[in-house]
Amino acid sequence: TDESPDTGYLELKTNDPKYDDGILKVNLQTPTLAPRIFSKENVIFRRVPPVDETTRDLFWQLTEVQNIGQAPLLLSDIVVSPEGSDFSISFPESNDPDADPTTDSGDYPSTLEAEESFPIRLYFNPNDDLPSTAELTFYSNDPAAETYGVSLLGNSGSPCLQRSPERERTAAE
Repeated sequence: TDESPDTGYLELKTNDPKYDDGILKVNLQTPTLAPRIFSKENVIFRRVPPVDETTRDLFWQLTEVQNIGQAPLLLSDIVVSPEGSDFSISFPESNDPDADPTTDSGDYPSTLEAEESFPIRLYFNPNDDLPSTAELTFYSNDPAAETYGVSLLGNSGSPCLQRSPERERTAAE
């Protein structure tokens, strides 16, 4: 009659001596109609050179957050931490990778109905070429994950080898 889960138990009479009074109690519970947040666990940026004012916000990726539950997902906050990291976010109107990032918003939807999603544009603006990490954290009413984290990694690609211009050996050496 409502959205709250119902619980109970089923009693089975048994002659198994390990059950008190010969009664086996089987717990019953209706499925919970709850929101459930979902997104990629990691967003990885390959090598990006240090940015300056002319190259800031040129390196970005789109990702998505979804409500895969059966009830509305209420988002109270979305945070990139630590504050001042090499990563930042904005919210485009669509998942179209050709959409102009300057039209993105700083606001995200506060409610996602079941099966709804929205895109997030993640920027990587490193000050150097060292590996960088941060976390994108969602705060919501998901009972299984009130705080849901996505790891952000940058400049974490394979190591680069560079040959030094030393004297080359010949076949006779």
